[in-house]
Amino acid sequence: MSVQPETGERVVFVSAARWHQDNEHVLVVACPDPRFREARGEFIDARYGLRRYDPLIIPGGPHAVLLSASNFFLIRDMIRLLDNAHGFERIIGISHFDCRAYKEAFPDLAERERRVRQMEDLRSFMAEMRTALDSLHQGIDR
Repeated sequence: MSVQPETGERVVFVSAARWHQDNEHVLVVACPDPRFREARGEFIDARYGLRRYDPLIIPGGPHAVLLSASNFFLIRDMIRLLDNAHGFERIIGISHFDCRAYKEAFPDLAERERRVRQMEDLRSFMAEMRTALDSLHQGIDR
């Protein structure tokens, strides 16, 4: 920790990274599983070339945003807040193999059945996000 000589204000940390006004108008919804954290970032960069996107990191990733999810309205309100601030043009969902959120949500399914469910949920996520983007942007000039 240091002290700013001009103001006497205590400074805990100063980033060397530059602040950027620009934004890619993309929301990425993904699971926080630490086993895939670096891979997720690498995938987003390699597949989409994104660096300044809004991450919504929540257990289950895309599953948590579906209408059938228990916190649907809360999560959708978060997305609306972020969209109002950053104007999403695209929403990307990323899920991963061996997701604990799916194990907890569907304990009676075998691993293969859970994976099938994840793939179905990703398709539902894509459809719901298309609808959500349309409804988020109704009446908003961009």
